Amino acid sequence: MGFRAGACATVWEVLPGSSGRSNKGRISISKKNILTDQWEDDFKGYVLFAGDAFQQSQSLKPKDRIWIEYCDVTNRWDKEKQREYTNFTIFSFTTTPPVRNGGGQGQSRPSQPQQQRPTRPSQQSAPQTELSAADLAMAPDGTDLPW
Repeated sequence: MGFRAGACATVWEVLPGSSGRSNKGRISISKKNILTDQWEDDFKGYVLFAGDAFQQSQSLKPKDRIWIEYCDVTNRWDKEKQREYTNFTIFSFTTTPPVRNGGGQGQSRPSQPQQQRPTRPSQQSAPQTELSAADLAMAPDGTDLPW
């Protein structure tokens, strides 16, 4: 599943951020391996709770489950240290599982209404008329065809 919108994550800790406008948290996202019937970590690491998620994250406790709604992944290269940094930011999440259409277990995206495809107006076919052999032997201008 990985870190993405719609993923279900377990929160392990939330720490206050240095700016006062964000919190840092440690989360993990797992999926069930159908071959071994065991749960495996797909993502585990630190994330930044910003925006609406900043206020929400202040009430989270260890082992709380969250469903990510809006998130972002960015990276930057530090030329001096010769190192790349990847930042995982959560802007919005919910603590209630999304409604699924069709049952099943596991993690899912927030459900969205299905849009109907525009329908094409029915094409009217030309009236069917019987053609004689003489009609088939004439060109559109009324002259005889060479065959």
